[in-house]
Amino acid sequence: MSWNPGFQGVAKMDSGKIDRPKSGRQGSPAGMKPMLRAFEFCVLFFCAFSLSGCFSEALMLKEQSEPMNIPSSMVSDPMSMPPLSRVFTGPPDGRIVRLLGNKLLGQKGDDLLLDWSGSEPLLPRSRLLIVRQAGAAESSGGGARGVRVRRVGVARVLRVVRENRYRARILSHTAEVLPGDWLLRP
Repeated sequence: MSWNPGFQGVAKMDSGKIDRPKSGRQGSPAGMKPMLRAFEFCVLFFCAFSLSGCFSEALMLKEQSEPMNIPSSMVSDPMSMPPLSRVFTGPPDGRIVRLLGNKLLGQKGDDLLLDWSGSEPLLPRSRLLIVRQAGAAESSGGGARGVRVRRVGVARVLRVVRENRYRARILSHTAEVLPGDWLLRP
């Protein structure tokens, strides 16, 4: 009879182990939820910021490539000729002088080679680039299309005389200029 109480005590101990409350580690995932939400918010914010930066850059490039007509008081027929896309300078023997950064390298008397295939000029900010017809060196730049230059830089060329469709000659130079100035192109 003394054995039975001991057995019941063992049974009670076993039942106590079964009824013992579970450890507190089960509540840890609930504490991770705010951290996960904060991480997701950071990721979404970074993606939205990157997309907005790409969109603004594409919009700026589009605005730079769109030509703007200059005032009629400056030219007689703004739409008379196609826009100038790329400009290189070189001596009369045809050797090309590179366009380094935003500065157009060339000396008075050099040939200016014109490329008419595109619509965006590589000439950076110029106070007034006057392109004249051949034989009209003393006139004030006839028909031309203009674009407001937006990039920072220097354009040393002021006047050129156009000899034919792809070649012009530099007559004089100008100093550094500011944003918003007009760039005339043939």
